[in-house]
Amino acid sequence: MNKILSVFSFIVLILIVLYFALNRKDISVEVAKEVLTNSESEFITLEGMEVHYRREGSGFPIVLIHGTSAILQTWNKWTEELIKNGYEVIRMDLPAFGLTGSNPDHDYSIPYYVSFIESFTNALGIDSFHLAGNSLGGLIAWEYAVDHQKNLGKLILVDPAGFKSQNDKKNIFDKLQQYQFITKPLMTVGTGYLVKQGMKQSYYSDEKITDEYYQYYTTATLRDGNRKAFLDRMNVQDEPRIERLKHIQTPTLILWGEHDELIPLMYADSFKAAIPKSKLVVFPDAGHIPMEEIPQQSVQDVIQFLKEE
Repeated sequence: MNKILSVFSFIVLILIVLYFALNRKDISVEVAKEVLTNSESEFITLEGMEVHYRREGSGFPIVLIHGTSAILQTWNKWTEELIKNGYEVIRMDLPAFGLTGSNPDHDYSIPYYVSFIESFTNALGIDSFHLAGNSLGGLIAWEYAVDHQKNLGKLILVDPAGFKSQNDKKNIFDKLQQYQFITKPLMTVGTGYLVKQGMKQSYYSDEKITDEYYQYYTTATLRDGNRKAFLDRMNVQDEPRIERLKHIQTPTLILWGEHDELIPLMYADSFKAAIPKSKLVVFPDAGHIPMEEIPQQSVQDVIQFLKEE
């Protein structure tokens, strides 16, 4: 018995040592800025946060909203092409993510995010614009479109969230939510691993994952307070009001990666059927984030759509 206890105590000691050896501490906002800002980065005080955003180019505005655990850099390649084609591009780090960080009120519900987009665009003096969103950002975008159609020119949904079935295959975010007893310690010691696994599930071709984007996402995740905010966001029990989709009269382009492991392709047809003035484009060589994986191909469909009468 004493031998068993000694072995057990040794194993516990090793685990404790490994925990502190591998522990990834939060990094300060200032340190994160060294990686996540450039000359176009700006900050605006909004709802108790210093919201990180970029406003580039000139012409009719298009606002881009990223997804869960993403940041405004996810739209880098789209931004370059949209500017070349005469659009002003506005993108931000949503509350809970990137340099914007946690919401002081800890509210990460969809109604809050829709309200945030309204406050953000009002603060920048943008009263008419196109709107695009990916994943969580797509859900925010279409919910915004239901109530603010007078503000919108056109709507672009990139693998948007909203529909869900009990039969869906569990992805990494579902598992983190389901097994929360291990999620917090895993996020503390395995941040880099979780970031890499999240990227692998988001891309169809792992070969297209770059060190640059891995560094972006790892830095953003480690930004002071973001891991706690991510856990808070996971605990929000949103019930997307998909019955509202039929009220969207804004011309809508739906883009979907055929190999999306996070939100299955079958939901592309659900969105197409639910939104009256919509068209669907499916990319056979992309996963959940076509704007990163196949940026040139996907943005050309967007530009063509925006120029249609």
